[in-house]
Amino acid sequence: MSELSITVCSFYITKRNAKKNKHIYYLNDSMKYTIDDSVYETNIQEILQVFSHRFDSPVRDENKKKTFCCKYIDKSDFEKYISYVFQVNSGYYGSSSTIVNSETRELRLNMLPDDVAEKKYYVYVIIPKDNKKVTVNKGMMIFQNIGIFGIKTITCDYLRKFLADEYGMTLKCATVSPALFVKKILHRENLKKMILVKNYKSMDPTDSYYTGYGSECRTLSKLCFDDKKWGKMLASINKLLYGEVTMFEFDGQLYDVLKLEVLIGERKRTISVQNIENLSIIEPLPNGIKDNDGYANLKKLTDYCADVTNDYLQEMVLQIK
Repeated sequence: MSELSITVCSFYITKRNAKKNKHIYYLNDSMKYTIDDSVYETNIQEILQVFSHRFDSPVRDENKKKTFCCKYIDKSDFEKYISYVFQVNSGYYGSSSTIVNSETRELRLNMLPDDVAEKKYYVYVIIPKDNKKVTVNKGMMIFQNIGIFGIKTITCDYLRKFLADEYGMTLKCATVSPALFVKKILHRENLKKMILVKNYKSMDPTDSYYTGYGSECRTLSKLCFDDKKWGKMLASINKLLYGEVTMFEFDGQLYDVLKLEVLIGERKRTISVQNIENLSIIEPLPNGIKDNDGYANLKKLTDYCADVTNDYLQEMVLQIK
């Protein structure tokens, strides 16, 4: 079975053709829009429900040769945010293929170019609640993936066009920053290994053609940190993540390279902190979320995404000024 994963994005909505960071809608307020010189009001819940109603029957993207169908599932009201859950069915068409049993090779079905094998995905739209400090205009979307297949791009494309055509609005959506992703997944209990590399440069002038001629690699496993040391190390990692420093300090030594091996779900993943801009922001889901048919169990996925949401909301900036 294919591995399940999630991709987390932030989003905000502006008036169409608005200049950068101008006319951004507050997500918990009514949202005014103009059609033919008449002013109307809507809100984020109404927008999402109208969108899902518009696409509750499959449509075909002839350019991508991909189908799209979106159905509203549920709304949940949590202490700090509201979550809207949608089921998206999508698949590719455009070429013939055969479906056979992977073990016996027995032919099950001949698929024609117009046939499509649709997969079932879930999408969560997260609207953080206003508080005394922040009036929220930035939300989150969590897209569930199946193996190499996902629906982030096609969902955002249809939602972007829908907002523009129906409300004169523009959707801005982007994957969360690599630094925010690392801060979310890095915990004391799931850090399994640290790899520290110190480069040495030659002092011999005859070696001037070389940037260095050796390195020392230090690997630390079976890690155990008390609160003070863990806090100090996190502070050093954060400085690297946000480009405040270029070298990592540990035990009084400076290192040129820091790699972290972390356990995400049931998989270990090595993150090169100095090369974080190339990090793939995909989080594997625990195997227990998957049902026997290979799809996500909605209740288990929803519970997991609630934890993910709380983790990100602790770090996210919720208002664009």
